[in-house]
Amino acid sequence: IHEGVSLDIQHQHVSRLLNALKIGKPHQIAAVLMSENTLKAQTDSGLMLFQYAEDILVRPRQGEALASLLSTPDDPHHFNNVIEKVIMGGGKSKVILPIMAEKKATGLNLVVVEVPRALLATNHVDLNATSQRLFGQKAHPFNTVNLIVS
Repeated sequence: IHEGVSLDIQHQHVSRLLNALKIGKPHQIAAVLMSENTLKAQTDSGLMLFQYAEDILVRPRQGEALASLLSTPDDPHHFNNVIEKVIMGGGKSKVILPIMAEKKATGLNLVVVEVPRALLATNHVDLNATSQRLFGQKAHPFNTVNLIVS
């Protein structure tokens, strides 16, 4: 299955290149030609399936951020406390966040994603759609504005 998905990802990559060539924008053609399937994505079946389902290639920086965010100490049920800085447009909401949330959910914990209030609605819509489509799970918003503190 892994090899079949890998071939499908290569096919998607060729399709993206053909589409970029049809459009004729040099920066799009260059971006597709320079993109590659990272070693991390090639060896991680979950990441491979995510790439296939989303028709994307995980960028090297995204793979590095995921590796850091998913690193564990000696206990596999705990994750290291890590902060990652990824540039705007670097795939935090659409790539890193859904993968990280799914992989951190061990069945013994609750994964909470905290975003700035101004981005809550947008991030919830995106993460909920991705979670339902790929993982069959619903993302539930937790809005502190409606809480009553006594």
